[in-house]
Amino acid sequence: MIEYNREYRLRELCNELNIELKGGGKQAKNAISKIEQNYDIEKTNGKYIVLRELTEYEKLEIQRYHKAKQYIEPIMYKMLLSVPDNNIVKSIPKLARALSMVNENYYYCDSYPFDDDIDVASYVNFISETQPLISKIIDDILEDMQERSLVLWHKELWYATKKRVDNKQVTATHKCEDESLFLRTQELVWHEYGIEKEKDIFTQYGSKSGIIYNDIHNKISDKLNISFYYYKRNITLNKEGIKERLTQLEYRKLTNQYVYDKLLNSNKGVLKYLNDDVMKRCCDFGIKISDIEMDLENQNLISDSEYEK
Repeated sequence: MIEYNREYRLRELCNELNIELKGGGKQAKNAISKIEQNYDIEKTNGKYIVLRELTEYEKLEIQRYHKAKQYIEPIMYKMLLSVPDNNIVKSIPKLARALSMVNENYYYCDSYPFDDDIDVASYVNFISETQPLISKIIDDILEDMQERSLVLWHKELWYATKKRVDNKQVTATHKCEDESLFLRTQELVWHEYGIEKEKDIFTQYGSKSGIIYNDIHNKISDKLNISFYYYKRNITLNKEGIKERLTQLEYRKLTNQYVYDKLLNSNKGVLKYLNDDVMKRCCDFGIKISDIEMDLENQNLISDSEYEK
């Protein structure tokens, strides 16, 4: 029986939850991912604390997140292959637009298609609360790619300052030269709002989280005497590795879809006596593989000798 608010080593936690863990690295990450589909966990001092079981709604949202991530992954590969060089430096807004996750209006809008200030405020809240999800999907895919040696990447902190030139507002940007000062300033502002990390905003402030998120960013910017701050992703590409991985993903998806469709419409033997709903459920359960994140190199394939037993 799992105990909440108690420290567990990962292997102990997996044993309690009947999750197989044979080694570290990729297997450990997969085990943690499985746990996070059902529980809110926190890592501290190399151990894990289970805070609570997620609600059914939260579990459904996590499933939707992974579904979105698996669709975006091949698109990310293709986008990175399209850049002319082997290194790119882009902000999340530019990456999100390149991946067609959002359009130009999402981040920049001169006039809002709303009737009153309340609707405009709602849209600002919408952006504030959805930006972290978009960033997380992109960063998670980059992390997966780095584990497969397809990219090397890190975040770079950038500042922006707005000023008027010839009666026009111009935004000048530059890379932060003193990130330690930024982190100290951020920590002080977080302390004012009673949080220890940015994601606490969304769990602690509920419906006001979008407004608080903006307030915190504005206060940090004011203390640093800048207009706003943001991160760029500096990504070094292994294009040959990306091409190979993308080919594997695409062929696998095409093969699975072909087999699935062929069986779904089959009238051979006893299959013709199964009604459409039962046939679809059988195919979904036994044939169609939608988890394109499965590590292709580590699949346990059954040898010919095992069929003969």
